[in-house]
Amino acid sequence: MLRARYVSIFAVFTSLISVCSVVAHWISWVGHPTIGAIIVTFLYLTAFNIVGRLGTTTILGILVGIVNSFVFSPLSIPVHFVRGAMFDVVSLITGHRMCCRKCVIAASILSYYVTMITIFTLYMLLGLPFVSWLTWFIIVGIPATILTVPGALLALRYRQRLRQAIGMRGE
Repeated sequence: MLRARYVSIFAVFTSLISVCSVVAHWISWVGHPTIGAIIVTFLYLTAFNIVGRLGTTTILGILVGIVNSFVFSPLSIPVHFVRGAMFDVVSLITGHRMCCRKCVIAASILSYYVTMITIFTLYMLLGLPFVSWLTWFIIVGIPATILTVPGALLALRYRQRLRQAIGMRGE
């Protein structure tokens, strides 16, 4: 019963994050700083908070990457894997379970920033000009990294309510 609940939670969040990622990609100059930063960060951290186990966001990132690889390219897999894994890395290093403002803010900023570095590295390997990526990073990337903070704080604020709403109080 509990495993079925986790599978359904992963399915729901994989779908939500994938749809948000597709929309953010289609309206990239507006979508990345808003949908990609705020909403996707909120969804990753909410999934982590609901399940409450280390590895949740890494698995979610892999699943989202696989789904998005059908829409975009296979590069989606490492990009979303890194985004999800960074939440778990921060949780592992700090010993926190995304329970306070410090760890959710650090995790959200670090996950988005490291994801952008991963995208940059992959695109550089494929021949994207450095100047074009640097321009995008300055205009969109830096503000988007900062905009992950509201999504993280919203996930923290509604953590208990969402766990109670789906019946995962003391699990």
